[in-house]
Amino acid sequence: MRTSRIAGAALLTCAAIYSAGSFAEGAATSAPLEFKGLAIGQAVTTQQIESTLGISCSAGAHQMQVCNGQGTVLGYPASFNVVTGADGILDRIAIRLDSDHYAAVAEAFHKKFDPATSVEHSPVQNRYGAKFENETVVWGDANGIALMIRKYADRIDKSTIMFSTKRGRDLLGGTKKSDDL
Repeated sequence: MRTSRIAGAALLTCAAIYSAGSFAEGAATSAPLEFKGLAIGQAVTTQQIESTLGISCSAGAHQMQVCNGQGTVLGYPASFNVVTGADGILDRIAIRLDSDHYAAVAEAFHKKFDPATSVEHSPVQNRYGAKFENETVVWGDANGIALMIRKYADRIDKSTIMFSTKRGRDLLGGTKKSDDL
């Protein structure tokens, strides 16, 4: 599957945060989890993704469509990685943007989707030893569709937003084969 630079460590970090228990417990959001009208877990065309987000799509592995490019979130520049399954279902919208914009973006998501299913605070440290408080907020619904925002992704200067289906998270986590030694 073709992915962009944003897909690497940041998406694996998101997959590690996303366990079924992380959003299955607690309150579920009643608002449909969507971004700019693109509903996660629903059928979508690549033309809809390209025209809505202004990014480019191409064929990925297993007949999936992978879309990458630059766009905006609340007017702030962002990098996008979007994946639809072979069945046309929107499985993932992963977004990276400067962490300087996290507070404004988090506030907008809270207004749109609250109550959050979980909010976690944890310390992180940069390469120079400076410590910061990270925040991870998850909204989930009863169907396994989730939105996760994280103030600090794999770097202190980047935040991550990820809308996903359970299938999309499973793809990120990969499947380990016991005979693949």
